[in-house]
Amino acid sequence: MQKKAQALLEQFGFTKVQAALFYAGFIGDPMVMAQLARAANVPRTSALYVMPELVRRGFFKQQRKGVRTYYRAASGEELIATVHERERLVRQFLKLC
Repeated sequence: MQKKAQALLEQFGFTKVQAALFYAGFIGDPMVMAQLARAANVPRTSALYVMPELVRRGFFKQQRKGVRTYYRAASGEELIATVHERERLVRQFLKLC
């Protein structure tokens, strides 16, 4: 199941590392980067490199608790809202062209 889910995420436009991180974050509780990288089976340095882009695109949320930063993957509802918003933007773009 995990491989199929990650393959779908890659078809959606994620890299292999992004797909692994998102899947691990989606099925788990909020985690610090080391835990998330371990759960995704990717090097922590790779996770640190790609996470800012995933946060910027709205696929992960960050939450600081003391000195630690926890990462939580977007929920299913948040993903669907993101897709609808992107569809709206594409339609708006097409009207302008």
